[in-house]
Amino acid sequence: MKKPKVVFTYVEAGMGHIMPITSISNAFEKKYGKYVEIVRSKFYSETGDKQMIKFERGFVSDVKASNVCPPYGFLETFFMNALPYRLLCFFFYNFYNVAVIKKAIKHMEELDADMVVNTHFSPTLIANKTKKRPLIVSYNPDVYLQPFYRIKSDMVMISTKRGYEHAKKREKRFNDDNFRCVPFAIREKAFELFEKKQETKNELGLDSRLTIVLFEGGYGIGKTEKIVKLLVKTDMKLNIVAICGSNEKAYKALKALKPNENIKLIVEGFSSNVLEYLSCADIFMGKSGASSVAEPTFFGVAEIITKCATSIEKGNAKYYTDDVKNAVTIFNPKKAVKKVKELYDNPEKLQEMKDNALKYHDKYGSYEAADTLFELLCKKFPDLKTEYENDLKK
Repeated sequence: MKKPKVVFTYVEAGMGHIMPITSISNAFEKKYGKYVEIVRSKFYSETGDKQMIKFERGFVSDVKASNVCPPYGFLETFFMNALPYRLLCFFFYNFYNVAVIKKAIKHMEELDADMVVNTHFSPTLIANKTKKRPLIVSYNPDVYLQPFYRIKSDMVMISTKRGYEHAKKREKRFNDDNFRCVPFAIREKAFELFEKKQETKNELGLDSRLTIVLFEGGYGIGKTEKIVKLLVKTDMKLNIVAICGSNEKAYKALKALKPNENIKLIVEGFSSNVLEYLSCADIFMGKSGASSVAEPTFFGVAEIITKCATSIEKGNAKYYTDDVKNAVTIFNPKKAVKKVKELYDNPEKLQEMKDNALKYHDKYGSYEAADTLFELLCKKFPDLKTEYENDLKK
């Protein structure tokens, strides 16, 4: 029997889409890699086609524009929510960039997938137009289901009960066969780090002072620079870790700071150690991107959300402030620093927020999502299930 081909599509539109697809693909390969052919596809850039690459960079530019000017992001997501998704699809196919759409459909057909897995809406739209339509699975990393995730697919996964129930009420086509609530797709590395906090702190050069980690997604567009400049002027004893992503201007400005002896300041650019720093944090400060607020919660970290760039991110913030109760939303940098001081002076309040986060610790991991993919594959390829079950009996 030829192995079914499962293609995991990597599309950059903020790192909140890249990290979950990486986590799910790794879990799937670890558990079921023997039975399938796995392809990790950098869908637009791997072609080398300049138009395709530019098309993906358009997604990036759109995310950056929303972060620079949140009113733009809110207006854009307002129309996405207000308009019927069928109309949104019609616009995408017929007006967005027809030449690139045709190339993308051709590339999807070249990949010849039996299943396409995505965390960004565009591969779903593309796969639906191929001659040999594969099984299509979407994982939505945000709290609420985004409009484009309602497009025809064989399975949609979401990680919050609030978002799951909201979508089922709004979209009649969802049922137990095509819509699942699964744990948040955090990287497996997080589980290792959770067990060795003190060891990681020592490796990173962090001491016993209260540790604050600040970042604004991979592009570093936000209030981190302003907040850090205010924090270093306080009399609090703090470890401050500012992760600037690709924001070179903020990185240089913060590296030039000379804080007083109460403050240990670590400034990173585009860091591969974000999870390590978060595992050591007491407070996270930053925007409410999907992974940005989910990952600190896994480690039992209190959060001060300083920006929502879109209504999608506003929904994320509301979940962590109202349901999880480990976060507060404060957009003014001075007031955010004042909140840090309040928590610093009242450690019992800080501990309550941290304890609330830890209550959600078991709602993380990618193996349930991986199981869902394999279950769907087995419906199309019954022999696959037989082979897997026979191996379990050995």
